[in-house]
Amino acid sequence: MPLFHAAHRIRHGLHDLKLGRERLNKVATYGSAALLSALTLVGFAIGIL
Repeated sequence: MPLFHAAHRIRHGLHDLKLGRERLNKVATYGSAALLSALTLVGFAIGIL
């Protein structure tokens, strides 16, 4: 959940600064949050973390 909160704040920061495209920013921020969450879950499942 913290990764999605951070992604949300970063996306809104990019919007406020008028950087990038809205759809691209959503995909980049929320996509990276989803990927990192999945990798963390896998890491815990196999005992790496």
